[in-house]
Amino acid sequence: GGFDFMARPPADYYGGLGARLERLATEAASGAGGVAANGGLSAAQLAEAEELGVLVDRDEQGVLLQIFTAPVSDRKTLFLEVIQRVGCEAEDDGRVRGGCGGFGKGNFAVLFKTVEDFLGDEA
Repeated sequence: GGFDFMARPPADYYGGLGARLERLATEAASGAGGVAANGGLSAAQLAEAEELGVLVDRDEQGVLLQIFTAPVSDRKTLFLEVIQRVGCEAEDDGRVRGGCGGFGKGNFAVLFKTVEDFLGDEA
């Protein structure tokens, strides 16, 4: 049982990730201040994301962690996305409601390259 996952992104993806997340968090806060280091993730969380090959993105609503399975059928175009959203809850009239926007658009190029490499390796 279990799933095989797509290859990890290249090491340079993670090299500037903390700084990129901080920049995105600062832009999202529109100068409101109080942005956590690494855009809301701890250094240990970023290291674990790198170790596991998890992609990380951030927008004004929070952090998105995502990883993709290798194709799950004989057609090489069907794969699953596993996501976790961090910090995407908003308080509305005293109730906490879920909600996160964005779809990891900052990770699209890395995902595309990973799929392209996978399909090339299969040829």
